Amino acid sequence: GVAAVFPPGRFGRFLRTRSIMESSTPEPVEESSAAASGVVESTDLEPGGEILEKLKGDRIGETMYSERFVLSTVLKLPQLDGPLGEDEDFEKDLCSLWDMTIEADVVLFLLKHDVVELLIGLAEGSEDHRLVEILLGIVGNMCCLEETHKVLYENKSLFLSLCGFLESSDTLTLVQLMRIFTTILDKSDDEAFCWFKVIREQEDITEKLAFILSSTTSSELIQHTLEAVHAMVNRFTEAEVDYAQLNEFYKMFAKP
Repeated sequence: GVAAVFPPGRFGRFLRTRSIMESSTPEPVEESSAAASGVVESTDLEPGGEILEKLKGDRIGETMYSERFVLSTVLKLPQLDGPLGEDEDFEKDLCSLWDMTIEADVVLFLLKHDVVELLIGLAEGSEDHRLVEILLGIVGNMCCLEETHKVLYENKSLFLSLCGFLESSDTLTLVQLMRIFTTILDKSDDEAFCWFKVIREQEDITEKLAFILSSTTSSELIQHTLEAVHAMVNRFTEAEVDYAQLNEFYKMFAKP
């Protein structure tokens, strides 16, 4: 299941139909001379010990998820040819990756390989709604770690690219986008990040949010959009906007 701290998404539509690390009946292995004699050095079982490292394999951090699986799935993304729906196996793998990103160790592993930039860039250049939904869903989960906020804050063009999805006509894409906004504004340190300065650079952002609220018939999208707007107003008024910036705030959020 998905941890309660994460806003509900469309996790698991294809998840767990098969295990990522499927078990099989192991072949019998001949005992080594050390094992046969019952001799195992205690240092081999300590952190960094030889046996412990072999048992760990290519696991990501303390999870049971495979580095090889994650990297191979990410590397297949730029090679995707045609609609994602035509490649059911790859769609399942992407959904599994989406599910994995509730784990902090997996998020840190992806950040180490600059995956946020890749995901947003691919989503921005795609017209495949299902693919974009999944990519933004993964980014949304990654935003539960402040390290991801730092990437988006220091590379403001990435955040402004996300704001560009406000013009999407796809409801499920917009739901994931609102999750990103809400998570960032609710969870990032208000002393380290001033998102008001970033968001006000996005032209007509409040008009776009208002248009979504007035035009959508999806109760799910209405709920997530209201949560995003509330997160913006709450953060800006309580933590970021000083008296000198009040006029700018009112221009954005208090239009007649």
